[in-house]
Amino acid sequence: MKINLELSEDEDSVDESSEEEGSEDGFSLTSKIQSGEDINTAASAENYFDLHAHTPVTSDRTLASLEGPRLDVDTVRSVLVKLSPHHPKHCQALLDRHAKLFNKWMLHMCSGFNILLHGLGSKRNLLEQFRETHLAKFSHLVVNGYFPSLTVKHILNSISEDLLESSKGFTNPQAHLEFIKEEYRNRDEEVFLVIHNIDGVLLRSDKCQAILSLLAEIEGFHIIASLDHINAGFMWDQTKLFRFRWLWYETPTFAPYEAENSYENSLLVQQSGGLALSSLAHVMRSLTPNARQIFLVLAEYQLENGDSGNYIGMSFQALYHKCREAFLVNSDLTLQAQLVEFKDHNLLKAKKNFEGIEHLTIPIDQATLKEFLHDYKSNS
Repeated sequence: MKINLELSEDEDSVDESSEEEGSEDGFSLTSKIQSGEDINTAASAENYFDLHAHTPVTSDRTLASLEGPRLDVDTVRSVLVKLSPHHPKHCQALLDRHAKLFNKWMLHMCSGFNILLHGLGSKRNLLEQFRETHLAKFSHLVVNGYFPSLTVKHILNSISEDLLESSKGFTNPQAHLEFIKEEYRNRDEEVFLVIHNIDGVLLRSDKCQAILSLLAEIEGFHIIASLDHINAGFMWDQTKLFRFRWLWYETPTFAPYEAENSYENSLLVQQSGGLALSSLAHVMRSLTPNARQIFLVLAEYQLENGDSGNYIGMSFQALYHKCREAFLVNSDLTLQAQLVEFKDHNLLKAKKNFEGIEHLTIPIDQATLKEFLHDYKSNS
């Protein structure tokens, strides 16, 4: 009995040891399998990124490289005017259907909301029809957001000068906005802002949209605007959306974007500077007299020295000394403020050399700049 008992204990110990060895082997086998799977996954991931890391090969034959005939701006516009619109009856029926919503839009705006029109086609004629029929008796301001030199400063100046009839100057847009708020706080007056293309290139910045949203918060201010960019909704965060209180209306008109695209470059147009001249003339009319003279100093310097192949621009210090001698600025900070306005209008480019000195250039070719100076001096 004793022997049998010892044998059974040995057998039990052997079984336990075998089970332990088996469990160890099983664990090691599983870990080996898992490590093998990880290696295969990592290899497949590396292969995927290696496959898609190479830039796709595309053709260098673009529309801009076509050697077709180019026309001047006036000729292209005269040809486009002669084109008859497609489906005029259907487009007019769409406009008539949208016009039936005018009373509803007016009710919504008087109830504290603002109207945002979206859809395929230009909404300019639709907004103009609404302005003529429903806003003629109210104080209103039309903002062309597609204009190439428009800034939020121009909008605030138009409100204070045209609507409030005030010529007071302001150091920054925030102080200007506070002045408008205080003025309309004591006025029992309704003001309407009609904004064509609130998603215009120069109105897309966070600063511009923040100022417009703060205007929408003023009691008595109402905004009706249009947008066309597919990603325009990303301009506003929750705070701005809460201030605007938009009511979205889908108003497709299928009308051509004639006015909106009038300042854009076209492949049909000869790049002779005609478009740059018209835009530059509009911008110059919006600047202060001192700002115009500063720009003329920079333009004349570039015209005299820009033909050299190593011309990198006029240094900031040289421009400051010339403007100081002409009594156009009293400090370098004043000149910096003027240059910021030029950069906002895309009239100026700044670049530092290897020594860290800032040089300023006007991004216009010499022939166009010479023609602009000649026209400006002859008309002034």
